[in-house]
Amino acid sequence: MSLITAFSLDLNKNIQSTEADFAFQKGLISSQKNFRCSTEDCRIAVTCANLEKPKKDRKVAPYFKSTENHISSCPFAIEEEKLRKNSKKATAESYYEGIDTTKGNTLINLALPSPKTQNNKSSMTTNNRHESPTSSSSKRRSEHFINRTKTISALATSFLEGENFSVTLPYPYNEELSLQELFIEVNGQDVEDLPQDTLRVYYGKAWINNVTGGFQTKFLNALKTTTYDGDLIEANPTIFLPNTEIINSPYKKFREIEKMLKGRPKNLFILSDTPALNSTQKYINFKFQGLQYLEVKL
Repeated sequence: MSLITAFSLDLNKNIQSTEADFAFQKGLISSQKNFRCSTEDCRIAVTCANLEKPKKDRKVAPYFKSTENHISSCPFAIEEEKLRKNSKKATAESYYEGIDTTKGNTLINLALPSPKTQNNKSSMTTNNRHESPTSSSSKRRSEHFINRTKTISALATSFLEGENFSVTLPYPYNEELSLQELFIEVNGQDVEDLPQDTLRVYYGKAWINNVTGGFQTKFLNALKTTTYDGDLIEANPTIFLPNTEIINSPYKKFREIEKMLKGRPKNLFILSDTPALNSTQKYINFKFQGLQYLEVKL
């Protein structure tokens, strides 16, 4: 979700992304990460995506996006929750609207699996009996699209088996890269040296812990970054998984997540934008987008 305005730490006021772009070009804003939520009681970390990219390299204009969860009373929290609910109904094709998918590259399937109904088989038979030529053609196109997609779980398996093929990222990133380039191990890097304003699958060993309101994953290896005041910090990046998503998950492994709390650290994979320092300047977080962006291999 893009935010209309954000609070600039450099300018000490709420501004729009077009104003941020102008101020950055003038040297009045030093980093695309120097923003907070425009709601005074919230003030979670916000980044102005694409702000630091040269204009010729931008696929979309700079826009504000939150890098951690808004407080529950923030108006943006309500909007993000609506978007999250709508995304659960999204099809695999909808993530690639406006993107050329005719090159034959593998696409990432971010659609949640359909719930299985008791009468699924009989209803399919009935529907096929009355299917029009138009709907039949549309169904064939959809099936052709799905056959070219892979879930995060399938991509992780292919990566671990040493496969390599071309992948196209969904909107708004629209980037083509190899499978081996897509995966980045969390292993002590500086956040600034990681690919910015784009998706990658970050992976590594991680603990899964029970915390208030849900579960937290924490990578064994740390990342480092610089605070707004210029201090270098190291932190083990985390992901918060809310109980509401776990309880209603279509994935059995996540509904049974408590089984993952025991034993050794797990192999964790997350499709995510660059991890970011939170508003307290103490922790580095990956923002939770949905369980379809995650994979845990035991």
